Amino acid sequence: MKFKKTILILLLIIFIAMLFRLSAVLSSKSFWFDEVVSIEIAKKGIIESWQYLKWENNPPLHYWFLHWWIKLFGAYEIPARLSSLLFSIFGVIAIYFLGRKLISRRVGLIASFLIAISVLHISLSQDARMYPMLFFFAIVSCYYFWEIMHGRRNRINWFLYILSTVLAYYTHILGLFLFVIQNIYFIYKHYFLPKDREIKKLWIYSQAVSVGLFLPWLYFFIIKAIILLNGSAWYFHTSGGGFFLLEIPRGFLFLGAESPIIEFVGLIFFGIFLTYSLVRVKEWSAERMEFKVEFTIQPATVFCWLIFLVPLMAGFIIQLWVIKYYAISSIGFFLLVATGISNLKIVNKYRFALICMIFMMSLPYNFIAITSYGQHQWANAADYVLSKEKIGDKIFIPAFIYKLPFDYYYKGNVEVIGYEPLGLESDLLFKTVKYNWCPIISKENMPDIGEVIGNAQRVIVIYSGTIAIMYKTDLVLDWFTENDWDLETREEFGGFANLAVLIFRRPGDE
Repeated sequence: MKFKKTILILLLIIFIAMLFRLSAVLSSKSFWFDEVVSIEIAKKGIIESWQYLKWENNPPLHYWFLHWWIKLFGAYEIPARLSSLLFSIFGVIAIYFLGRKLISRRVGLIASFLIAISVLHISLSQDARMYPMLFFFAIVSCYYFWEIMHGRRNRINWFLYILSTVLAYYTHILGLFLFVIQNIYFIYKHYFLPKDREIKKLWIYSQAVSVGLFLPWLYFFIIKAIILLNGSAWYFHTSGGGFFLLEIPRGFLFLGAESPIIEFVGLIFFGIFLTYSLVRVKEWSAERMEFKVEFTIQPATVFCWLIFLVPLMAGFIIQLWVIKYYAISSIGFFLLVATGISNLKIVNKYRFALICMIFMMSLPYNFIAITSYGQHQWANAADYVLSKEKIGDKIFIPAFIYKLPFDYYYKGNVEVIGYEPLGLESDLLFKTVKYNWCPIISKENMPDIGEVIGNAQRVIVIYSGTIAIMYKTDLVLDWFTENDWDLETREEFGGFANLAVLIFRRPGDE
C-alpha cells in the first residue's frame, strides 16, 4: 500500500472517529457521579489534591492533567469531556502505528477503523475520566515494548518504553495488566524463540525501574486496600448476563442495547476473524470443493492474544462485569480482528465491502451511544427540585455520596442532607473518595431519620434505583411509609443512576 494512500485513509478514519465522538460529547448532558468526583479533585491544587488521591482507587495522573485542562478550558461538561475525546483520537492514531509495527499497514488501518467506530470507545470519549488516556498510553507502551523486543534497542526506545508504561500505571491501576502481559510475552520469547541473552538484563532493569517509579503510589493503594478491605465493596457485586468471556468482547462493538439479528451475524463474523488471525488460507477452489488452511502462529499474534486474554481471564476470576476496565483488552481484540480480515484470501474490493458491512452493523449502536449514553440527569433533577421546593422543606439523599453530584447542579437554598452513619469525616469529597461507594446503610447503623429531618413539613428524597440494592436505600423509603408520610409526588428521570425525586408530606400536614 502506497504511503500517500495510507495517509489519506488514516485521515478519513480520524475524521470518522472525530465525527462520532464529537457528536457524542455535544449531545451528552450533565456530569455523572464519577465525573463530578474527578472534577472536584481536579479543582484542587496539585499538592492539596493529594489528601484525596491517597485514598482514591485510581492513580493521580489523570486528575492532575484534568486540573490544568479545566484551568485552561473550564470545568463545564463539554470542555472537560473534550479532554477524553482528545486521548480517544490519539488512541485511534496510535493503534495504526502499533498494528503496522506488529504486522502490516493494512492491519494497522483496519484496527484503527474498528477503534474509530467502536461503541465502547465512543462512549468512553464522552466521559471525563481516565480510560481514553489509559488506552493511549497502553498502546504506546506496547509499541515500544515490541520495538525493544524485536527492533532497535537504543536508549531512546528504552526510555520511551519505560516512560509510556509508567504513565499508563499512573493513569489507572489496571495499567498493571501491561506488566503481566509483557512479562508473559518476554518469558515466551526467552524460551520459545531464538535466544537473546543481551536483552535479559536490560529487561529486568526496565521492569525494576518502571515498577519502582510506581511504588510510591502503589504503597498507598495497598495500605488503603488493607484498611478498607471488605466483601461489600461495589466492585465485588457487579453482574451481567450471558457467558463472561463472550459478553465482555461483545461490548467492544455492541455495548448495552441488544439487536439479536445484528449481533448474531456480528459474532459469527468476529469469531471467524479471530480464527483467521491464527490461520491462512493456503488454497481454495469452489469448483473443486477444496479448502486448505495452514496455522501461522507468529510472535506478533501471540502478543495480541495475550493483550486480549490476560485482562479477560483476570476479570473472569473475580467476575468483574465493568467493560470500561477492559480497555487494554480491546487493543488485542481489534488487532486480532484486523489481522483476521487482512488474512482473508479475497480481493481488496470484497475486503472493502466486508469492512463497509461492519460499519453498517455498528451504526445503530453508535447512534445509541450518541443519543443515550452520557444522558445523565443530575441537572434536570436539580432543576425539578428547585421548581418544587417550598420554605420548610428539606432535601434528603439516602446515599450520601450522591450529594456530591446533586450539590454540583442545585442552586436553591433548602438544606440538603446526605444520609450517613455517625462518625464519618465532615469533608464530603474526602469521605466519598475514601469509602468509594461502600454500602454502609443497614438497620443496625441507620441514624434516626426522624431526628435527621427534624421538623421539616416536606422531605424531598433524591433516590437512585441503580444503587438501591447495593446501598439498601429502600430502607429509607420504608421508614417514610411505615411512619405514614404521604407520597405527594414522584418524578422519574432515569439516566445511569436511574434517578427519581420523591416528595413526602408529614402526616396530618395539609
